[in-house]
Amino acid sequence: MCTVTVSLDGGGDLLLTMSRDEQRSRVAEEPPQLFMDSAPPWGAPIDPAGGGTWIFLRGDGIAGALLNRYQDSYRPAAPRSRGLLMSDLATHRDPAAYLRDPVGGIHAEIYSPFTLLFFAEGSALRFEWNGAEFASHHVPEGWSAFSSSSWNTADVLAWRAAAFEEWCKQGHPFAGELPTHHLHSPPGMAEWAPMMAREKTCTRSISQIKFARKSSRGTIGYWSAEDARSGHAPAVLDVPQIEKLH
Repeated sequence: MCTVTVSLDGGGDLLLTMSRDEQRSRVAEEPPQLFMDSAPPWGAPIDPAGGGTWIFLRGDGIAGALLNRYQDSYRPAAPRSRGLLMSDLATHRDPAAYLRDPVGGIHAEIYSPFTLLFFAEGSALRFEWNGAEFASHHVPEGWSAFSSSSWNTADVLAWRAAAFEEWCKQGHPFAGELPTHHLHSPPGMAEWAPMMAREKTCTRSISQIKFARKSSRGTIGYWSAEDARSGHAPAVLDVPQIEKLH
């Protein structure tokens, strides 16, 4: 129940924006914080309920985001939180190698299905775990969008994909720092839209990673859903890059 937009250019610059949709009753997530007790340091918002995260940026420019896959029926007997997988990647000495080994590395079989976006220097990948296969695909340069929905899954994903294509045709408009696709919620379509509202679930927050490869500057911006709708600027966390630590 999330929406992600990605902008990649030929120089390796990344703009990764993710709306987090969650149960209204779930404990509030914590805004991005910096973790300096690992090398490299990393930043992420935190889910107090599960202890993990859904998006992160490391001090070496590696970034990731994870969405649930509700279209797949596989459920492990003793599932581990997918948010903890993200924390593992954020602290692993070689997360790319970790992801390349789905049995001895991440142990994909202990997680419910997911889509995982992974960005590193010279690498932009989308990993799909459906319960039977762990496959990787390249994320192309330019704009891409990914989404998940626990309700009316196939139709909602198709509707959001069409809305994203229309947003692209409009020239990728922004409201301040935020791609307006994440604010899209036309009358009567709140259950379908990227800025989602249903009886028990809603868009809770939006996080945004910016990483400029040439300057090695990385930040994580964060809006509550209310702040995003009101047009407020995000709270911004700077993630110190490795070369700046020496």
